[in-house]
Amino acid sequence: METQYRSSLAARAGVRSVVARVTAFRWLAAGLAVCVYLLAILGSWVRINNGGMSCPTWPNCSAHSLLTLYGFPFLESLHRLIAGPIVGPLTLIVLALAWVNRRELPQAGRAAWAVIGFLILQIALGGITIFASNDPPSVTAHWTCGMLLLGSIIAVAVLAWGPTAAEQAERRHPAAATPWLWLAALAALTTTAMGAYVSSSGFGLTCSGFPSCDGHWFGLAWPQGAQMTHRALAYAVLFCAVLAVIATLRSQRGDLRAIALIALALVAVQIALGVANVLGRLPMPLREAHAANASLLYATYVVLLVRAAFLPQARATRA
Repeated sequence: METQYRSSLAARAGVRSVVARVTAFRWLAAGLAVCVYLLAILGSWVRINNGGMSCPTWPNCSAHSLLTLYGFPFLESLHRLIAGPIVGPLTLIVLALAWVNRRELPQAGRAAWAVIGFLILQIALGGITIFASNDPPSVTAHWTCGMLLLGSIIAVAVLAWGPTAAEQAERRHPAAATPWLWLAALAALTTTAMGAYVSSSGFGLTCSGFPSCDGHWFGLAWPQGAQMTHRALAYAVLFCAVLAVIATLRSQRGDLRAIALIALALVAVQIALGVANVLGRLPMPLREAHAANASLLYATYVVLLVRAAFLPQARATRA
């Protein structure tokens, strides 16, 4: 009798231990996603304020210090400080927890491998941008990889908050809207990458009018063509956003419909900010809001895509 009682206590302790580490994984993954999003925004603000080369050395901002407390070097050194000593270790902890909880949350564990790949590439590109003096191709590559890293971390976080392997007894098929959501997420990623190229190239005001480029629809040279390509991609995102809403409205998933409508609203805000930037001749607050909303829009589509493709159940039982 005493042996059975001890076995029961051990079993309960084991269950509590599993619940505790799954819960820790979920909250830390969500916290990491928020931190990386804020890091991406800070990085874009550094670029917008032309502070990318305010720290001429890497990884330190100067020969003797990682953090500089004055002027534009402060933004750049703060970006590096958050990326290295804060986000870096937190990412390693989340990856370790993804491995530890791989039996309970196997999909999150598989998604963590993408985080490792994009993290290594992003660190390398961060150094390359300094050695390349922040030329537009290196800045665009760094920003795009940063968005892919953010997307993979968001995927881990969303999957971590999904049902455990024990709770998801039967295999479910992805939602019918999934192909359209892939298209919307890809369009959002491509558009924000083109926006980074236009911004880092100084092409933001090569077309001073809207909707045409000073009477031309394709531009007379590459700087204008780049600006009009960015605008065309923005229209494509709007088209994909409408298709995503229509596709989710046909499903039985209330969560997908709600997120798709939020994403459509963010697209409308993004286009309005883009127009305001052109007509207002790129005021700094609107440029920063445009960059922040672009990242939020992309992140929203990643959440929507992951839920549709890998968490088909609208309401999952929690561990």
